[in-house]
Amino acid sequence: NALADCAGRVPLEMREVWLRHRIKGQEHHVIAGALSLSINSLSDRLKLSAGLRGILLSARFLWKELDKLPLLPISEKTSFLDEIPAMARYGVFLACDDIQQADMLLKHAIEWRHIKPTINGEILRRRGLPPGPLYKEILGRIRAAWLDGEIQTTKQEQELLDKLIEEGKLQSRKTADRI
Repeated sequence: NALADCAGRVPLEMREVWLRHRIKGQEHHVIAGALSLSINSLSDRLKLSAGLRGILLSARFLWKELDKLPLLPISEKTSFLDEIPAMARYGVFLACDDIQQADMLLKHAIEWRHIKPTINGEILRRRGLPPGPLYKEILGRIRAAWLDGEIQTTKQEQELLDKLIEEGKLQSRKTADRI
């Protein structure tokens, strides 16, 4: 597991690069200032493309939510950050004044976003589960368990899958009994 290998720390070299950049230039003040402006009026004035406007809107949203993220489990941070475009995350990373927030964005970029279950839809199909929204739910729950350290081996992953399938069967029976 990549998280276990890195013991939850961002490599020192990455921190040093971030600190050197921040000391060397003051670009982060420009980015931080842009994140507090009206993105729509700014993009109209500068004739920005719709794609770039979307990235700026996402960056502003992340900027406003950044203080709340450290309180969340890693799986929830990852789920949230996965929805933000990479360029928006990078812009906010450059604008960060807080080393912990910068570390969190780096961890997402180099570790968390790459952690995936070894189980996939094909395995779920072979286990007798019909394709559908349940796949996303099960795979998301297993990924969250890897990220949050609840499981650390593929054997534990299989045990969690067995448990989730059994819970799903029980839930289906309860629903059928009510109908």
